[in-house]
Amino acid sequence: MDTAITIVIGVIIAAGVVGTLIPILPGPILVWLATVVYGLLTGFDAVAWISLVVITALLMAAIYLGFRLPQQSAASEGLTLGTQLFAVALAVIGFFLIPIVGAAIGFVTGVWLVRYRQMSNVAAANRSTVMTLKAISKAAIAQFLCALGMAGVWGVWVLTG
Repeated sequence: MDTAITIVIGVIIAAGVVGTLIPILPGPILVWLATVVYGLLTGFDAVAWISLVVITALLMAAIYLGFRLPQQSAASEGLTLGTQLFAVALAVIGFFLIPIVGAAIGFVTGVWLVRYRQMSNVAAANRSTVMTLKAISKAAIAQFLCALGMAGVWGVWVLTG
């Protein structure tokens, strides 16, 4: 039974890692939840607790970087907090209107609309949008690396447990 649990959890973790690059699933959260379920099903010993603490720290880093990198880039481009909140509102709407990629499309559209309205310049709006897309890509890569680290820690947990 432990082998079957390990395989199922491993598949869920792999889906979570992939979910950081393809915005279908909440990747790092899925990886974290899978490791918690693994611990609940197989039991927590010292290695499990240490692993879960490290995995949780990596989850917090992934969440922080997922929000901070795009926000930092937006601020450096001169986007105000109001602009960013408008873009986030469109991201939420996009999330519900367009499955899988709606949040990203909504956020980028919000940035473009506000920048165009502020500057009445298509080139400047496009530049801000490209900068935003680069920042979102950097955040996805950071989350991927965190999720990969979480999967690695879980792998050590499985091998030593």
